[in-house]
Amino acid sequence: MQARELSQLVIAPAESDADLEALITVRKATDPRARPTLANLRHTLTSSHAGLVFLVARLGDEPVACGFVQRSTAAHAAADVSVVPSRRRRGVATAMLAEASAHAARLGKD
Repeated sequence: MQARELSQLVIAPAESDADLEALITVRKATDPRARPTLANLRHTLTSSHAGLVFLVARLGDEPVACGFVQRSTAAHAAADVSVVPSRRRRGVATAMLAEASAHAARLGKD
């Protein structure tokens, strides 16, 4: 991915059903065994008291990565990132981890 294309990357919290559908699209592209459902993700978001944030990265209308950040201990947050195979090794995961780290910092976590 060229720097110009990476500058078009938009990373945002997954809040709407469309965002959660984009997250599902990425998860299925990165792990064919993954079986997330809209209802399950929606329930997880609404019932979490641990500062859970799902993230979705898009290039234009194309979802290219997803992840989450969540409190895991008193001092740390857990994070995970998945990038669709065709967009790997181009800086997308680095940008996602930076965004996850920023969310963790807002939670007061490392």
